[in-house]
Amino acid sequence: MVKTINPVQSNSTVLAIFLMLSAVLVFAMIDGISQHLAGQYPAFQVVWMRYGFGLIILLPFIFTKGVGKTIATPAWKLQLVRAFFVFLSGSAFIIGQKYLALPVATAISFASPFFITLLSIPLLKEKVGIRRWTAVTTGFVGVLLIFPISGEQLVDPSVLYPLLSAASWAMAMVVTRKMGDRQHPLTTLAYTTGGGFLITSFLVPFFWEAPDLSGLLFMAAIGLLYTIAQFLVIRAFTLVSASVIAPFSYSQLIWAIIIGMIFFNSFLDIRGWIGVVIIIGSGIYVWYRERVLHRRSLAIAAHS
Repeated sequence: MVKTINPVQSNSTVLAIFLMLSAVLVFAMIDGISQHLAGQYPAFQVVWMRYGFGLIILLPFIFTKGVGKTIATPAWKLQLVRAFFVFLSGSAFIIGQKYLALPVATAISFASPFFITLLSIPLLKEKVGIRRWTAVTTGFVGVLLIFPISGEQLVDPSVLYPLLSAASWAMAMVVTRKMGDRQHPLTTLAYTTGGGFLITSFLVPFFWEAPDLSGLLFMAAIGLLYTIAQFLVIRAFTLVSASVIAPFSYSQLIWAIIIGMIFFNSFLDIRGWIGVVIIIGSGIYVWYRERVLHRRSLAIAAHS
């Protein structure tokens, strides 16, 4: 008997890719605002305010649904694991920025699609073929063309921080996929945002600086954008295999480049633009392969 794929899967894949592309755009906007705030406020304060404003945005929805119904889930352990790894990812990246140049830390942190693809095999039992591995590898090559890393930088122990950030984010995304669509997005958002807020509340007293009105507005914007981005990521990873949408994480670099050109007068050289083309190409290739597999499954279904 030939195993076929539900035709709805194709629409789910396209939707998941769109959600992921939208999420990384929002994350790029958050990074742009964070870069603006970084010179004025301690990083942990910005992270705490991000969680705090995000929680304020979520509270009306949580109370409307009911606090008990929102947090009541048989997968509460996985929710706590996800919340911890999201927090760990952000914290490790912030610490790494103290010792590494931002382009280097950013490039290393984009090893996360590698980790997502790798972890999806033992933890999600996904079958990852040579084509998906090639797409992920090619995308990372594009990253390194945009943000080249020297051999001297690679042996710096500080690279462990963005690597930990990448691995932690990958673990959080794999856990998201493992929970699947059995979890309401609001439940996952509540655990992630609430958990992160509680953890950072113990740290922020050591880093606090009174923000002005402009700073508060920017931090509120980060909270709103972060909540939106997390919702988009959660929905994307509940729709399709983690390894399918992992390469599209690289597109955040493209948005970051555009934001850098518009707001920070930062431009790429020829090598960087070649990297951009490679990243776009790797994402298009994954999308194309999924379309081919879907058409093939429909043809098999029609003759079975």
